[in-house]
Amino acid sequence: INSVNEKYFVINGTGGFQLCDYKSEINEFTSFDNELYTFKTVEEAKEKIHYFLQNDEIRYKIASKEKKHFQEHHTYDIRMEQLLKIVFGNSKKYDAK
Repeated sequence: INSVNEKYFVINGTGGFQLCDYKSEINEFTSFDNELYTFKTVEEAKEKIHYFLQNDEIRYKIASKEKKHFQEHHTYDIRMEQLLKIVFGNSKKYDAK
């Protein structure tokens, strides 16, 4: 699997913090370099878990910035607009507003 799932958007869009297994595609969705909170090995996951558990302020800052980013760029309204443009192109067959 090379992409993220719905939970990724829900967690980030509601202000949660999560560590994710590394996928280069995450950079398409996030406001941070995904290397910050992704892991490639179990050992790296353990290291990052310990790091973020000891650094609440950094974790909260990341979660807050991501929440704002996701609410500006990844809402259902935005996705529906994109879907309608894919289906209908730039025609006026639908009224987006």
